[in-house]
Amino acid sequence: MKCYAVIVAYNPDTSTLIKLCESITLQNYLVVIIDNSENPISSTLDDFDKYHVISLKENKGVAYAQNVGTRYAINEGAQVISFFDQDSVIPADLLHKLVAPHEANKLVITAPVSIDKYNRIEYPSRVLNDFGLPRDVYSADKKELVPVDIVISSGITASANVFNIAGMFDEDFFIDFVDTEWCLRCRKYGVLIIIVPDAIMEHSIGESSAKIGPFKSILHSPARTYYKTRNSILLVRKDVKILFALRQIISAVAHNLLLVFFAKQPLLHSKYYLLGILHGVLGITGKYQG
Repeated sequence: MKCYAVIVAYNPDTSTLIKLCESITLQNYLVVIIDNSENPISSTLDDFDKYHVISLKENKGVAYAQNVGTRYAINEGAQVISFFDQDSVIPADLLHKLVAPHEANKLVITAPVSIDKYNRIEYPSRVLNDFGLPRDVYSADKKELVPVDIVISSGITASANVFNIAGMFDEDFFIDFVDTEWCLRCRKYGVLIIIVPDAIMEHSIGESSAKIGPFKSILHSPARTYYKTRNSILLVRKDVKILFALRQIISAVAHNLLLVFFAKQPLLHSKYYLLGILHGVLGITGKYQG
């Protein structure tokens, strides 16, 4: 099968990105890097000459970049497309395990078990009940493929046919909730999403963490506070179950409010938090224009 990996980069640590690309190519994948950096990475290092790099020369967002990479891969005849963050670390057999279910099913999405590279805790996937309320699912100890409804974006491996059926990533979000909305849209169109338990990769979310009562919470930049807050509200305008959308709004608004008090720049976080709420209510989409 002809397989492509789409990596979205933004001012990456180039040594980490090169290691990821090398690991991918050793697994018989072709690599396309969509570079959102203002200063293109391909102009600074010859190491990227062996990969197809598309430089956007500005940050157009994760969804836009993924769509550019997806269209390029499909035009090149890709049958399976995997997506990775620029700092993902993958073992030598990961892609073979993720591709295997695609041999029998041409309309499927597979995903690995993602382990936090710092605390070794598994990031859960999610299953929605009939009312749209989510439940966390942990798959590392399972023996069989695990059907789910929502997975995180890094490691997602989709049959090219999925995009013909369910469509591309929603650029309204720019970043955050892109994977959530797309997964739910795929499920609506009958696309199976499964976790492959023995496909395990390391991943990290956020820039740091803070202890809030009994909970350990992930801290993000002020800009991410804006997108996480705004995009949770934008979900209401999308074709998702209303209880799911409301659950995400309550969670994101409450969570990001708490994080304001633990951030290194509380006033700036407060500004972006309030703007996120306002713009979400007004239906403002895409890149923040501030």
